Amino acid sequence: MPRREALQQFEGVGLEVVGPRSSPQTRRIVEFAKRNRLPHTWRDPEHSDDAVAGELIATLEETELPLVRLPGGMELRGPSGGEVSRALGIGLELNAREEVDLVVIGGGPAGLGAAVYGASEGLKTLVVESTALGGQAGASRRIENYLGFPAGISGSELTSRAVTQARKFDARTATPYRALALEPGTDRHVVRLEDDHEIAARAVVLATGADYRRLPVAGLEAYEGISIFYA
Repeated sequence: MPRREALQQFEGVGLEVVGPRSSPQTRRIVEFAKRNRLPHTWRDPEHSDDAVAGELIATLEETELPLVRLPGGMELRGPSGGEVSRALGIGLELNAREEVDLVVIGGGPAGLGAAVYGASEGLKTLVVESTALGGQAGASRRIENYLGFPAGISGSELTSRAVTQARKFDARTATPYRALALEPGTDRHVVRLEDDHEIAARAVVLATGADYRRLPVAGLEAYEGISIFYA
C-alpha cells in the first residue's frame, strides 16, 4: 500500500468498508474506492478473524451491504459510488438540470480527448463518467500503444495529464454519474442520468468504451470478481 494511503488510514482519513467478499455490492464499492484512489480499509468478516466486523453487519440485510464508515463517524448502508463520493464532499455535484454546449459520456482517453478539443474551441464542456476518470485505461499499469508515448506510460499518469489538460480549458468532469438515456432534440439533446439529473446539450459525444459480453448464466454476477474475470 502506498505510504500516503497507509498514513491517511492510520489517522482516520480513509473509508472503512465492512462487508463480505461474497457480496457483489461490497466488491463494487471496494473497486470504486480503488479506481478513485480513495484511502480505504476493507473489513471482510468471511476472510479474517475480525469479530467486530461481523458484529457490525450482523443485523443488516443483503441490500444494506456494505456498511461504509466515513471519517467523523457517519455511516452509509448499501450506498452507490455516487453516494459515497457526495458524502465525502469530493467531485463535482451537478445541478438537477445542466445546460452545456457539449456533453461527453465516458471519461476514458477518448472522452477526455474529445473534452480537450471541444473546450479548447470555446465550447462549454462537461464530461460524465460512471466509475472513475480514465476508464479501463486508467487502471492499466503500462500502456505501450498510445500515440505520443513511445516509451509507454501508466494509465494513471495518462489520466492525470488528460484531466489536467481538459481542465486547463475549463472543461468540467462529473463522476460518478451514470447516463441512462439520450433523448435527441432539434435545439438541444437531453441526457438523463441516475438520481433524476439531466443534461441539455447542443452536441453529445458517446465515448463509453468496451462493454464485455456476459454468458447467459443465472447468478453470474455473484461470481464476478471472485472466479469470473474479463480481459
